[in-house]
Amino acid sequence: MTNRLEMNRRRFVVSTAAIAGGMALGVSRQGGIAGAKAADGDVDFGAFLVIGADDKVTVRVPSANVGNSARTQVSMMVCEELQCDWTKVQSSGLSATRNLLDKGVYTSLYGNAKSVVRERAQLLQAGASARERLRTAAAQQWNVPLAEIEAKDSKLIHKPTGRSLRYGEVAAKAAAIKLDAEPQIKPMDKWTVLGTAHAKIEALGMVNGGAKYGIDAVVPGTLYAAIRQAPVHGATLKSFDANALKDRPGIVKVVAIGGPGTDKSTADTVNSKLRSAVAVVAEHFYQAKSALDILPIEWEEGAAGKVNNEDIRKQYLAKLDEPGKQDKKVGDAPAALKSAYRMVEAIYETPYIDHALMEPINGMALVTPDRVDIWGAVKLAPTAQRVAAEETGIPQSKIFVNTDDTYLGGDFGRRHYADETRAAVAVAMQVPGRPVKVIWTREETMRQGRYRPLAISKFQAGIDRDGNIVAWHNRHVGGSLASLGPDFDYIIPNILVEHHPLDSHLVSGPYRGPGHNQNPFKVESFMDDVAQAGGKDPLELRRQLLKDVKDPGWLKSLNEVAQKAQWGKPLPKGRAQGFAIYQRAATQTAEIAEVSVSQGGEVRVHTVDVAFDCGVAMNPNVVASQYEGGIMFGVSDTLYSELTVRNGRVVEGNFDDYRMMRLDEAPVVRIHWGGLTGGNKLTPVGEQPNGAVSPAICNAIFRATGKRIRSLPLKNHDLSWS
Repeated sequence: MTNRLEMNRRRFVVSTAAIAGGMALGVSRQGGIAGAKAADGDVDFGAFLVIGADDKVTVRVPSANVGNSARTQVSMMVCEELQCDWTKVQSSGLSATRNLLDKGVYTSLYGNAKSVVRERAQLLQAGASARERLRTAAAQQWNVPLAEIEAKDSKLIHKPTGRSLRYGEVAAKAAAIKLDAEPQIKPMDKWTVLGTAHAKIEALGMVNGGAKYGIDAVVPGTLYAAIRQAPVHGATLKSFDANALKDRPGIVKVVAIGGPGTDKSTADTVNSKLRSAVAVVAEHFYQAKSALDILPIEWEEGAAGKVNNEDIRKQYLAKLDEPGKQDKKVGDAPAALKSAYRMVEAIYETPYIDHALMEPINGMALVTPDRVDIWGAVKLAPTAQRVAAEETGIPQSKIFVNTDDTYLGGDFGRRHYADETRAAVAVAMQVPGRPVKVIWTREETMRQGRYRPLAISKFQAGIDRDGNIVAWHNRHVGGSLASLGPDFDYIIPNILVEHHPLDSHLVSGPYRGPGHNQNPFKVESFMDDVAQAGGKDPLELRRQLLKDVKDPGWLKSLNEVAQKAQWGKPLPKGRAQGFAIYQRAATQTAEIAEVSVSQGGEVRVHTVDVAFDCGVAMNPNVVASQYEGGIMFGVSDTLYSELTVRNGRVVEGNFDDYRMMRLDEAPVVRIHWGGLTGGNKLTPVGEQPNGAVSPAICNAIFRATGKRIRSLPLKNHDLSWS
């Protein structure tokens, strides 16, 4: 990996500019544009770095503030080579318009932590190139050899004499330095910043109330809109009576958007659609919402308006008897099942789940004949540009996303499609020249989601006389995002994994990893089924199946968590441990949940121990928070999360009927670091933590009560025992 970074270094283009007594530096790959340039009278710096005369280091980051600490990670990568004082570092957003004009020079960095890891060479090079220009400027000012200058903690030190200069004192001079060659990047084993714990750049604003969220955005002249989309996904507007609101104060306009012929799906926006809706625009949001609540609206619902949960479930169950698309095939599983000493069989189910965002969906847009401005909780600025261009016909180069430093109050995959932007632009088009802020109520946000889909899986396993697995067959029915094959690494001589990508009328989407938090519940619960049938310890069975895998992270994580959680320790009746493992994006995770079930059936998750292998934890603080948050997310889903469909509609609309785990129910999460393999492995951890939680909890419940959980959530089960 180090050699590859050094080789690619020659393809980087570095340029600098002096600004306000400081330096702006940009780095891009050949073909892109680096540096700073003026746009519409404002200086728009390129990626990735500004050093001010006051020593402040501003790292420009395209990734949104979605809670994954991508901004902290990007900043640490730059600072690894820049060798600056971390307390002087701040982050700021990058212009999506600049990205577009420079032919996507930053596009690979928009999005998730995986993209940040992938582009680390570019980020490290920015820091190294800035550092060497600062060192050279100091050497020239003192008229001493460059080799005598050390860069450390935002100071340039002349080692023989101890003289020092602050970065800000020479930043403007450094901007004019032309290097004969860009500096080499340090190998990973020489890192001093990455791999160490740093406070999150985002943390202070989140705890002191200074962070600005999308719903906080406001500009002069803002109007407000409340929106109601078709209650049955895919239904269309039949009629509405705006005259019913003629005497209401503050009402500006009642508009209809969406409907037949207005779906705007493209390869870029992936299933992004303008749902049929009515919006009331007013001077204040309360005026808009209260008016919308009494507005007579009729919908054309079609056949979907008669669909209930059980209808969808029956359709999925019928597919379990039909061969599906093969996701993974090793040997001949059907034949091996027939000749096996014993066959184990079970069906597992998971329900529809909503993202349950802390901040309801919202967006704001100003549409004029030749320009669109967008504000709000935007996750992917390039997607927002494309969506706005589709709606208005205005070129993307004239669409400006003003969300550089706006936080998103929860994402988990929900904001991936820029639905908030599409709705805001569609409404604002009908009130041209005025910025319109469209706020979805909590109920609208929940009932107009992109849900983790309902899914059902049938498992069959063949075992020999010694309890060893000789065949594994899984047939899965669920959303197209929920394949079971890619992350199934158990070594079994005969495997067949099939998938029916069946979707209902409800719109589905990624949910903290598409399909990758419901599938482990099924696979890992069934693995315990098989262990019991073969008389094997569940953990030992997994050790056996993973002993020959190429990635050592599997067994290292498994052994670490087993030791630290004291797997197999004696516990009182009604209390037990459950084990599960999971892999996502080459990060292995092993978890042990300790759970008690009262005789009356009350479940309590006491602790969750976790070990994992992402190779190198580039910031242990961030990695720990991702695992802690992801595990809580998974525990809540296991206990309570479920959506109900009745007459085509999602019933649940707020936290009074969509139950989530409360603070006093949260388990203690114990993170163990002994699973890390180090080396050149750098893999993300944002989607990994919650995958193993559900099966670990349910496997513990079986060991405590003898009751096997084959569907979620737990609130639907009678777990009492005597």
